[in-house]
Amino acid sequence: MQEDLIHYLWQYQAFARYKLTTTTGEDITILSVGTHNYDAGPDFSGARLRIDTVLWSGAVEIHIRASDWQRHKHHLDEAYNHVILHVVWENDGPAYRSDGTLLPVLELRPLVDLQTIRQYQQYFQQGYQQERKLLCAAHFHQVDHLTVVSAMERALVSRMQQKAQEVLLLLDANQGDWQTTTFQWLCKGYGFKKNAAPMLALSQSVPLSLIRKHQASMIEMEALLMGQAGFLAYDSDDAHWKTLRETYSFLNHKFQLDDQHPGLAWKFARMRPANFPTMRLAQLTAFLHQYAHELDILLSVDEPDIQKIFRHEPSSFWHTHYHPQRQSLAKQHTIGVESMHNLAINVICPLQYAYAMYYQDMERAEKVFALLQKLPAEKNSIVNMYKSVGFPITSAYDTQAVLGLQHALCQHHRCLSCGIGNKILNNQLANSTHTR
Repeated sequence: MQEDLIHYLWQYQAFARYKLTTTTGEDITILSVGTHNYDAGPDFSGARLRIDTVLWSGAVEIHIRASDWQRHKHHLDEAYNHVILHVVWENDGPAYRSDGTLLPVLELRPLVDLQTIRQYQQYFQQGYQQERKLLCAAHFHQVDHLTVVSAMERALVSRMQQKAQEVLLLLDANQGDWQTTTFQWLCKGYGFKKNAAPMLALSQSVPLSLIRKHQASMIEMEALLMGQAGFLAYDSDDAHWKTLRETYSFLNHKFQLDDQHPGLAWKFARMRPANFPTMRLAQLTAFLHQYAHELDILLSVDEPDIQKIFRHEPSSFWHTHYHPQRQSLAKQHTIGVESMHNLAINVICPLQYAYAMYYQDMERAEKVFALLQKLPAEKNSIVNMYKSVGFPITSAYDTQAVLGLQHALCQHHRCLSCGIGNKILNNQLANSTHTR
């Protein structure tokens, strides 16, 4: 038994509802099951019930066993004092709110048709037997387009909110300074997937005010960033590299920089030279050389100008190097188009959405989704898996949606928290009822 199935049973009232009673014998009349809550707190909010002669309005909590209430420490949490009904598969003991009052319990096991359980198990087992990464694949053709699109939209919004929350946590750490937060979020983005953490640490070791102070000089900005990253510890006979080392030594002494050197965490292994963190840092320097005083541009830029703001030439040293100790012709020394789109999706969109959330600007939030629709679809194995099943994927809007589904629901087999899984099970139950 999985808790998702109990959520489904409650939400769709897929159990015998004639003369419902609590485990202590009180009559239950369900007036409203409430709204499924996917955030922290009780599972359903706004439920309305009549228990004996008393009308109740509040939350419903779902568990496999009644003892899970205590195991999850809800008995210590005042936020659960407004739970009016504990819906469980198996009642294995009483549960009490933090104020000491006994919680009414509805046990579902005696009330559920075995056919419902069989259909649910068949749905999962078929997916496992066919070794499908998406358990809905075998039945996806049964699902109407509107249900698929709705599930994707919900997953996309949830994913954007989660990413925006990361920005807002950074903003809080920066005491509400949007300029510094934008700088640090951008630096993290230039680390892409493997070097995001050291890039963020680097940005936090160099004040934005110092970057802006030296914006006019590419060599000074590069010296600051490469030095703080720890890359200037590499020896090189190149005159440019020697100048960077001398410049950094002077600036470090002058400004007494916090010498964090996150270089120990940099990753070079199993990556194309064009993605080396040294190369990305050189490209970031070129961007900041142009826009260090105009970071607000990231809060409003739209698709037509993305290539314009990101494509800038790093210093000539990086035309012939990917790494200070490895001289080779760098075929791609400016940032590539695919990487620009990656920055737009993973840096600009979450940043703009966070800004919209912070100021409760719904019009600005809608523009973020419009921007995603203008950006090309991402290419990776997860996206290909959803494409092969039949998900409509034409833009970054769609790829971010299916990535949201994968990370939040599909990889955890939380099918009944998804509209698509709900639709499939409903169809199967309806078909089985019709054929009996």
